[in-house]
Amino acid sequence: MAKILFVQAIPVELMGTMVLSAYLKSRGHQTDLLIEPNPRRVARVAAKESVQVVGFYTSTGSHHFALACAREIKRVSKKTVTVLGGPHATFFPEIVESPHIDAVIRGEAEESLTELMCATESGRIAGIQNVWVKEEGVVLKNPLRPLMDDLDVLPFPDRDIYYRKYSFLRLFPVKYFVSGRGCPFACSYCYNHSLRRLYGNAQDYVRRKSVEAFVSEIEQAKREFPLKAIRFEDDTFSLDRDWILRFAEEYARRIRIPYCCYLRPGTFDEDVVIALKESGCYLATVSVETGSERLRNSVLRKGVTDEQIFESANFLQKHRLRFFTQNMFALPDETIEDGIQTYKINRMIRPDHMWASVLSPYPGTEIAKLLKERGVSLPSPDSFSGDYHALSLLPGCEVKGLVNLHHLSPAALRLGLPSALLAFLARLPANPLFNLIHSVSYIPGLARRMRTSLLRASIIALKFCLSQRNWREK
Repeated sequence: MAKILFVQAIPVELMGTMVLSAYLKSRGHQTDLLIEPNPRRVARVAAKESVQVVGFYTSTGSHHFALACAREIKRVSKKTVTVLGGPHATFFPEIVESPHIDAVIRGEAEESLTELMCATESGRIAGIQNVWVKEEGVVLKNPLRPLMDDLDVLPFPDRDIYYRKYSFLRLFPVKYFVSGRGCPFACSYCYNHSLRRLYGNAQDYVRRKSVEAFVSEIEQAKREFPLKAIRFEDDTFSLDRDWILRFAEEYARRIRIPYCCYLRPGTFDEDVVIALKESGCYLATVSVETGSERLRNSVLRKGVTDEQIFESANFLQKHRLRFFTQNMFALPDETIEDGIQTYKINRMIRPDHMWASVLSPYPGTEIAKLLKERGVSLPSPDSFSGDYHALSLLPGCEVKGLVNLHHLSPAALRLGLPSALLAFLARLPANPLFNLIHSVSYIPGLARRMRTSLLRASIIALKFCLSQRNWREK
């Protein structure tokens, strides 16, 4: 059987890698992982371990690292098969035309990667569904296979692929889990809508593990690894009311470890909040995005009203369940006044932390199409850095002020600054002090989410930033 080396630059656990590793092992293949930001070192390790395949998870921005590694790998061994997966490979499969990439996998990868691993032994990897591959210089574009309809058949994620080599990840007390796949909503800035359309708007696009299977997965991790808190990374954990109520009951009985999750206004009621709180939820993240209901629904297409946001916040506050908000600045048509409204709505609902980003209109999303229709020239996918905190790609005289609002709003909310003062500061020229304030303001929220000290959260944030940039410098 073949061996694959999964490679990533950033020292975090990727659920996709853990799921794929478990699936490949269940089919008799060997898997290994390397966290290394230096492409030349990646190539040396791949050659030393004599792997047949090197795989990369790619989002738009992180794909630059994968390309750099593939180039170095091919210098050392032209026979090593380089494979890209993840959202960037799914929506921009033409990246396979890069001279050092052999194949890309679009969409769900369990069966496709397994078949590819088997095919490497015969030397021919054409004809595999979900895979675009080069053969004698010609790109073969294979169709998508149907979605996996029963997630319970998957083996539990292979956490050992990380913890065996990287003790700092094993010993870190907070670990994350994902209960399902797909999202039914059509937010314009997200790839989910495009992915669903890619699958022909499949009726079974949104799937979830059974409560029994999911709780059993958590139980196994609880037995085998240090586990003091859990992060559920589903985009909308409260999507199915009956499921969440059954889960909360079972979780409280069998696990009882503090956890945090993501909630969407309008998808949960007071009974759900009570169940979450009683089962161990210590923190929820609620999507606000913008204080302008007009922009939230006509531009971002959230389908969330101000009333739903206020009601959801009221449920959480009534039952003393702490919550963060997610917010976004520098939207199309957004003014400084709209941005201040985002600050105001956060002051009204009083979250424990206000998280914010600058809109990054990734190619392939509905919002990118909207901007293109308006004549806005956006960079190609290869030009995206993956940084949604630094700069806006939109034109307009107020954009710089909105980026300033992004930098300052979380700290301003914590300090209780008047909105008029914040509006004045937003109109000042951008400067390093605003960048510093932005960086520091996220540390308390990170510490609370990870249930760790401010010092440790600061160290984690610093390491994360350095790991993102390190490979480019080398």
